[in-house]
Amino acid sequence: MVDRKDLDYQTMREYERFEKGAANSNTSTSVLQRQLEDSNARIIITTIQKLSRFVAKNKKHPVYDAHVVVIFDECHRSQFGDMHAEITRVFKRYHLFGFTGTPIFAENSGTGGNPLRRTTQQAFGDKLHTYTIVDAINDKNVLPFRIDYINTIKAGSAIRDKQVPAIDTERALLAPERISQIVAYPPIGS
Repeated sequence: MVDRKDLDYQTMREYERFEKGAANSNTSTSVLQRQLEDSNARIIITTIQKLSRFVAKNKKHPVYDAHVVVIFDECHRSQFGDMHAEITRVFKRYHLFGFTGTPIFAENSGTGGNPLRRTTQQAFGDKLHTYTIVDAINDKNVLPFRIDYINTIKAGSAIRDKQVPAIDTERALLAPERISQIVAYPPIGS
């Protein structure tokens, strides 16, 4: 499962590199339905939006009782809303895996939505493995890089560093002043 069309194509290409015809992609919810009903379709690549539409249109479908493995790519992006909740609710016998390079932890989670599904761990369970940038460099999957820190500011000895809490972006984005300015666009008199 991917969260956008370009990843759909990229994922299909990667499967094709291993074995031609091993995976099935789809261009619509009706094609996805045919694939889900085809016992020969073993690997189906689709977007969360298509699967969500399928679930909405097919309240009681035999595939919900089948044993399935659902793998979410980029699971930090679109997996905390109603689509994810409904998909995981209707399937009865599934194994759920999520891959992300940027997991959502309590410290960087939003404050909206379901409080029981705000972090990657809440949505997908305990982590099975961590693959870091150091691992990727050692495996030659990314180019190595070096970071040099050059301090250009000389701070006086009397100045103490202290941690500054993050900006509450949700409150800033939903501020009534900001909303009224957006609604009034273009500005009056322009």
